[in-house]
Amino acid sequence: MSKFFHLMSGGLDSTVLLYDLLDQENSVFCLLFDYGQRHLKELRYAAATCEKLGVPYERILLPREMFSRSALTAGKVLTVDELNGGTTVVPNRNMVLISMAASYALSHGGTAVTWAANADDSAIYPDCRSEFLQHLNRALRICHTRRMEVHAPYIVRTKRQVVEKGRELGVPFEETWSCYAGGDAPCGECGACKVRAEAMA
Repeated sequence: MSKFFHLMSGGLDSTVLLYDLLDQENSVFCLLFDYGQRHLKELRYAAATCEKLGVPYERILLPREMFSRSALTAGKVLTVDELNGGTTVVPNRNMVLISMAASYALSHGGTAVTWAANADDSAIYPDCRSEFLQHLNRALRICHTRRMEVHAPYIVRTKRQVVEKGRELGVPFEETWSCYAGGDAPCGECGACKVRAEAMA
């Protein structure tokens, strides 16, 4: 049985992957990163899912100055058309979060970090591409005396395929959060809401 440290946002993809890992009888510890995202509500969903499934987790607070120039941390919420401009890219976010998760895992006996990037993300986000993952893993394998790597099994799957996997596993999608707007209910208009709706249609 492997011991994975899972990047858990509370969104659809990371929640499906958590269920997937548990279904394979892996040992999982979830890391919930608070980087000042306007949709901070996602972490409440993440914590609730962990508690429901009996998965240990830790919430990690990052300095707000690190990611203050993205539409996800400041400014207006974008439509799905405006998403193509890449203004929701949080500079180097995944490199930072995965590196921190790897350090945490190495300090706590972990064998790998798991991350739920999907193939649809790669069109907009450079740090969700297979090339990024390959180079990151090369660095992680030599960063310590003990081997560490990132597993991203959904990076070659579309979001629709992730949804199909979630349905197969019985994931309660209503217990996940995708909206970028930061309101009490999903706005239905931001890029994340529309991509989710299309994948679930």
